[in-house]
Amino acid sequence: MVVGQFSKYFDFHRFSTREEAPPDPFLDVLLPKVIPAWRALEARYGKELSAPEQNYLFARFILGLTTPFYGEGEPAIHLVACRSLLEWVLPAADAVQALETVPQSSMDWVANAFDAIEQVGLKGGLNLREQHKTADPASTPVTPTTPPWSIEPHKDGTQHDR
Repeated sequence: MVVGQFSKYFDFHRFSTREEAPPDPFLDVLLPKVIPAWRALEARYGKELSAPEQNYLFARFILGLTTPFYGEGEPAIHLVACRSLLEWVLPAADAVQALETVPQSSMDWVANAFDAIEQVGLKGGLNLREQHKTADPASTPVTPTTPPWSIEPHKDGTQHDR
């Protein structure tokens, strides 16, 4: 699935300022994977890819990572979860661009990397979901019905519309 194609079906921006949204319980489970993944992508592809390509690659990883937790629910909620996790590393405008725009690949192998990284994220997400279920067998993960609410601002200190 292409992240950029989500935006054709709904306006996820309408969820960005819902202050009544409760904290998303899955953010605590997913967040420990976000920053290390970004650092690994940056180290591996930082000199080879343009910023939009790298950001989109990261968005595809996040999409895969979150699919086991949100994939069965409303797509808008899944997309907002992706956006929230992306904004831990990227400024809000870059996160939105990574979700809405598929960049032109600068090299032939890049398009294949987009698909492959999503599968890496999916595998990690499935492992996390299993660990989450194993840690508390009485709890069954339930896809949130309201958009996630971010815990902290972006690393540059600016507050974002959430």
